[in-house]
Amino acid sequence: LDGWLQGAALAQVLDPGVSVGVRRQIGEAIGIDLSREWAITREYLEALSRSEIVRIGEEPGVDIWSDDKLKARKLEKYKGKALMSLKKEELVDLVLNSGAELKGRVPAEILGKKG
Repeated sequence: LDGWLQGAALAQVLDPGVSVGVRRQIGEAIGIDLSREWAITREYLEALSRSEIVRIGEEPGVDIWSDDKLKARKLEKYKGKALMSLKKEELVDLVLNSGAELKGRVPAEILGKKG
């Protein structure tokens, strides 16, 4: 039961619709380290604007744009285009389909910190 309960709590903590305060309270109560467990998802990215995706990708806790796999995919699929010239759908595709590790890349807003 403990494993099941922790799994259910983890699902709530990782749900992008859960507020930062609730996420932090549940995580602290059951010992979930969001900086290791949280992962960038399609749902999370689709809730952001194009400029927010670019900005969050530059944050120290995320730093996705310097990932070698992501850079290789960008060069292959969007050669010569700047990040801000990509459509939102293209940014989402780039992040999710690059092969870059998305777990543990946690935006400051998810941890309740200023970005």
